[in-house]
Amino acid sequence: MGIKIMKRWNRLKQSSPYALQSMLLWSFAPIFLSFLPVYLQQNQLNASQIGIVMAINPLIAVFLQSLFGPLADRTRSKNRLFNLFTAAAIVFILFFPFGVSFHYFIIAIALFSIVQTPMIPISESITLESLEEMKSSYAPVRMMGTVGFAMTSVLVGYLLSWKIESYFYLIALIGVGNILITGLLPTVKGHQGGKEKAPYREILRNKKLSLFVLLLVIAQLSLSLYMTYLPMYYLSIGGLRAYLGWIYFIMGSGEVLVLMFADKIIERLGIQNALGLSISMMGLRFLALLVIDAPIWMIPVSLMNGFTYIIFGFGLAVYMNSSVRKELKTTGQSVLALASAVGRVIGALSGGFLISSFGLKNTMAISAALCFLTLGLYYFILRRISVPKEEGSLIHAHQVYDDSIASIDAITGRD
Repeated sequence: MGIKIMKRWNRLKQSSPYALQSMLLWSFAPIFLSFLPVYLQQNQLNASQIGIVMAINPLIAVFLQSLFGPLADRTRSKNRLFNLFTAAAIVFILFFPFGVSFHYFIIAIALFSIVQTPMIPISESITLESLEEMKSSYAPVRMMGTVGFAMTSVLVGYLLSWKIESYFYLIALIGVGNILITGLLPTVKGHQGGKEKAPYREILRNKKLSLFVLLLVIAQLSLSLYMTYLPMYYLSIGGLRAYLGWIYFIMGSGEVLVLMFADKIIERLGIQNALGLSISMMGLRFLALLVIDAPIWMIPVSLMNGFTYIIFGFGLAVYMNSSVRKELKTTGQSVLALASAVGRVIGALSGGFLISSFGLKNTMAISAALCFLTLGLYYFILRRISVPKEEGSLIHAHQVYDDSIASIDAITGRD
């Protein structure tokens, strides 16, 4: 017992720098993009214009993500490459306080998006590869990223009610801290050197993985629509801008609760059922927004966030890292980021159109219907993939469950 405790303690100490880096990573671009619609609305942009601005980020990711993944897998130092992109992102964030027009924000978000696109995939690759070598779990590290997001959200919420432009400077400062921490981490290099080449398309030859990636597109569409127009919805039912940060804090708290048991949840349900649960929770959350009529009800609705984004963010990151060979580690994370980007583009643009055409409430109803329709199609396709006619055995039907256990074991180092 004592030996096991010491091993866990040593693993915790080894992974603590990665936990701090995760806190800063998820307090940087995700916070910046989450609160940007509030700033844009204050500058007199309407719902459609806000949707267009917010769609620029994932749209650029769609075109550039396939370039950055292989680049990172060939670089001599993923740490150095990450810091280069982060430094450029800081510079472009500082352009925003000077903007007063729709076209200015289009240019500013485009410049920011070009350098921000590869940041999370590269960082996730650095962390997952390092933790795999240390035989440490990814869940506590990713949980600290959510804690950082939640805490920073509260602070930014108050900054918005004091001096809204100040939140850009806070995000820039967080970015500087991220550069310092990442520079101190052990260097992780790309593995595609010399003759070690791996084609991008190799990742999607796995049919189940391809299905998960397609599901991620729909899930991210739903999440993008929800997150982009959440501030507008919250304010429309009487919420105060100063308390908006607390809504994001509660959302982050829901993620922390799930991440505390993430390994066990995915091991118990299997990765495919965990993703199905996530889609169903997204649909239920949209249904809840149809009936609430006071800001106080946003507390339980926000807690539901724990079973939405984080299941995809954590579960698929782990599954991808353990499913592809080392030459494709960052490329694999980039595939997930690319799928997310496609969904975010559609979500941001369609959200603005739907709200302008049908109103906020009706848009929530349409979004709920999309989630439940997707859920039904997902299990229909999954069943055809998992249980072909010529292989209808119970063992084959549980193959994905076994794969998910192997994925978790590969990260946690469980004997």
